[in-house]
Amino acid sequence: MRPSRSFCAAAVLGALILSAQAGALSAKSSKKQATAPVPAAPTAPAAASADDARIKKLAKILRATDRRIVDDDILGLLGDSDAAVRAAAARGLGQIAEKATLKPLLQATSDADPSVREAAAFALGLLAEPEAAERLQAMAADTSPIVRRAVASALGMIHAAASRDALAKLLADPDLTVRANADLAAWKFADPAPLLEEVIGNSGSQDPRVRSSACYALARLGSAGAAPASSGAAVGQLSEADVRRVRAALAVRAGDKEPEVRMQVARGLAKPASPAEVAVVGTLTGDRDPRVRVNAVKSLGYPGTPLRPYLDRAVADISPAVGRTAVEALGKACGGDVEAKLKFLLPKYIESWRREAVLTSLAQCNPVEIPAIVEGLLLNPDPVMRLAALPMAAAHSDAKGARDAVKRLLVDPDARVQAAAIPVACADDAPLATLLAPVADAKDPIVRGAIAEAYGERLGKPRPGLETPEALLGAVDGMWEKAAGDSLPDARLAILEAGAKAGKSDRVKAMLERGLTDKDVVVRRRAATLFRQVFEEDRTAAVGPAADKTLASYEAIVRWSMAPHAAVVTLSRPGFAPGLFTIALDTNVAPLAASNFADLAGDGFFNNRVIHRVVPNFVVQDGDPRGDGYGGPGYTIRDEFNEMAFTRGVVGMASDGKDTAGSQWFIVLSDQPHLDGRYTAFAHVVQGQRDVVSDIVPGDKVVSIRMYDGDGTEPLPKR
Repeated sequence: MRPSRSFCAAAVLGALILSAQAGALSAKSSKKQATAPVPAAPTAPAAASADDARIKKLAKILRATDRRIVDDDILGLLGDSDAAVRAAAARGLGQIAEKATLKPLLQATSDADPSVREAAAFALGLLAEPEAAERLQAMAADTSPIVRRAVASALGMIHAAASRDALAKLLADPDLTVRANADLAAWKFADPAPLLEEVIGNSGSQDPRVRSSACYALARLGSAGAAPASSGAAVGQLSEADVRRVRAALAVRAGDKEPEVRMQVARGLAKPASPAEVAVVGTLTGDRDPRVRVNAVKSLGYPGTPLRPYLDRAVADISPAVGRTAVEALGKACGGDVEAKLKFLLPKYIESWRREAVLTSLAQCNPVEIPAIVEGLLLNPDPVMRLAALPMAAAHSDAKGARDAVKRLLVDPDARVQAAAIPVACADDAPLATLLAPVADAKDPIVRGAIAEAYGERLGKPRPGLETPEALLGAVDGMWEKAAGDSLPDARLAILEAGAKAGKSDRVKAMLERGLTDKDVVVRRRAATLFRQVFEEDRTAAVGPAADKTLASYEAIVRWSMAPHAAVVTLSRPGFAPGLFTIALDTNVAPLAASNFADLAGDGFFNNRVIHRVVPNFVVQDGDPRGDGYGGPGYTIRDEFNEMAFTRGVVGMASDGKDTAGSQWFIVLSDQPHLDGRYTAFAHVVQGQRDVVSDIVPGDKVVSIRMYDGDGTEPLPKR
C-alpha cells in the first residue's frame, strides 16, 4: 500500500521531495533462499527438532491474529500449560485489539509466569481501554521488573490522567530498564509537570539508557512550543516556567558522552530562546556525530537566526544529510546574506534532492523569485523537481501565473504529480467537473483517489450555486466501477469516505453495503466504521476474517520462524562502489512480517528499487514499486505490534493506518521511541549501520536483497 503517506505524517509530496520534517503468504517450504554471503556461513538447525505440539499451538494463535478473529483456539490457549504459548496468545489478543479481548487479557495479568504478565500488560496498552489503565496501575507494583517495564510502556500508550501517580513510582523504580521506559512514557501525559522532578533527575543517571530516555522526554516537552508537531501522542503541556526548567536541564547535558543524549539536547532547544541556548545549539552543529549535527542545525531553522557562523559552516558539512538540513534551515531563517548564499549554492547542487531544497528555500526567502523558480521547475525532466513547484504555486494561487502552473501540473505526464496537484486545483471557485476535466479519465488509482477526496471535500463543505450535493454524490458513486479492479484500495477508500460526508441516505447506505463486500479487508473495515459513524449501525460482523489461509500454512510459518534468517542488502550509486549491509529477521516477535519480507526478497520483488524516502537522522524507506510512497505488492498484511523498541538500526514495516503494511520497509537512523507499539518492528541491522545505512541518500538503488540462513554476523561477500 501507500504507507509513507501517513507514516510520520509524511504526505506524498514530502515523500517525493524527501522532506526533512519529520507501510498471500506462501508456505515456507517453497521459500526461495539465496546462498549465504560466504560458503562457510552456518546453516540453521533442522526445524524438525522443534516441538511439533508447540508449533501447532502457535500456528493456531497466529491464524487467529492474522484473521483478526477472537476464536476459541486463541482463548483456550491463553490457559495452556506452556507459558510461551500463553504469552503468545496474550500478545496476539493485543494485536487483534478488539473490545472482546479485554476480559481475557485482564485475566492473563494474574498469570503465575512473568513473561505472560508482561505480554498481557503490553497488550492492554495496545487495547487502550479505561479498564485496562486501571489494571495497569495495579500492575505497577508487580514483583517482576520485566512486567513493570511493560506496564510503564503501556501506561504511556494510554496516558490516562489517573495513571500519572503509578508512572511517577516507576520513574524511581530500582530497575533501570523500568525507569527508562517510564521516562519514555512521561511526555505523553497531558499534565506532565508532577513528573518533571523524576525525569530531570533521570537525565543525570549513570546509566546511558536511562539518561537518553529521560532527555528524549525532556526534548519533546521542551520543544513542543517551537518545533513542528511530529508523529506519536500529543505532547503534554507545561507552563513557561517549567519549559525553561526543562530546557535548562537539557543544556546541562550538552557535553554528554552519549550521542543519543546530545541529539536530544539539540532537538529540545529548538528555536533557541537566549544567547546561552544559541551557544549550546551552535556548538552542537560542530559535534563529531552527524546525527547530532542534523538535530542542531534543524533547531536553528527559525526566523532571525544568523547565517554565520553555524549555518554557514553546516551548509558545507561533509555529511549530505547535514548539508540538506542546513539548506532547509536557511529557508526558514532568511534575512541577512542567506539569499546570496543560496544562489551561490544553486549551481553546485546537481542532485534533485539537494537542488530542490535550495530552490524551495530561495522561494521562502524571496517570494519575488517564485515565478522564475516555478517556471524552471515545470520544465525539469525529473518529476520530483516538477512537484517541488506545487507548494510554491499553491502559496500564491491568487496570481494568474500560479494558477496556470497548477493547471500544467494537473496534466503532468507523471501520475504522482497529477495526484498532488488535484487538491490545489480544486481550491478554485468553479464546478469540480470543470476543474477536474483534464483528469476525468485517469487510470491511476492514486489519481482517482485524489479526485474522490476532492469531491468529498466539496460534499463536506458545499459551495452553493456551483453544484448540488446530489450531483456530487452521483459523481462519487459512479467512480466505483473503475476502482473495483484496482490492486491498491486507495480510490475505493476515498470513494467511501467521500460518500459518507453526504450523510444519511439510501444511496450512501448502498455505497457502504458495497464496501462491505470488497475484496480488501481494509476497505471492508472502513465501510463498517462509516456505517457506525453515519447510520449508528454495528456492521462489524459483516467484515469477516482478514485472511483466509489454511492452518498448515501458519504451521509452516511458525516452523520457519524457529530458525535464524538474515539478508544481505546490496546498494548502488553511480560513481561509487556497491554498499552492503546485513539485517537479521526477528521472527520471534513478528513472524508474519518477517516471513512476508523473506518471501518478497526471495521473489526478487525488492531488486532494483530506488530508495524513495530519506529523512535525515530519522528513517530511510524502500520497498515501493511506484516510487512515490503509495506502492505495494498488491495485498496487505496485519500489524504485529510488539515489545521490540525502535532503537537505531531497527527495521519496521511502513503503513497507512491499521493493517495496511505490504512491502515498504524502513530503517531508523537513531532511536525513535515514539514509533514503539505503533509500527511493526521485525528486523535489525547487524552489519553496515554506521558506514552504509547512515550514508544512504535519495536515489540510491537497492540492487538486491538476498535471504540466507544465519544471524547476519557472517562475513560479507567481497564487493
